[in-house]
Amino acid sequence: MSRYLARLNRLVAARKRYPEVARRMGDEGRVVIEALIGSSGTLRGEPTIKKSSGVALLDREALRMVTSAAPFPPLPGAWLLSRLRARFVVDFELP
Repeated sequence: MSRYLARLNRLVAARKRYPEVARRMGDEGRVVIEALIGSSGTLRGEPTIKKSSGVALLDREALRMVTSAAPFPPLPGAWLLSRLRARFVVDFELP
């Protein structure tokens, strides 16, 4: 399971774009997003924010990252699951 989840996290991370306004303002934070993924890899419903960064721009970017990464690879058949609740932690840190 950990390899599959690591793959999902890589797909989401590849879509990260630090919002320019947030960068200029020096905004940083961590967002935790939860998404329900169907057996075919499609999102089932909208991802939700489980923990906000406190910065709306960063929260919206984290949601966009997860949504744009979908559809994900299908769930491994050996798992015999019809869906998977996945959490994605997105850190926005400036150098």
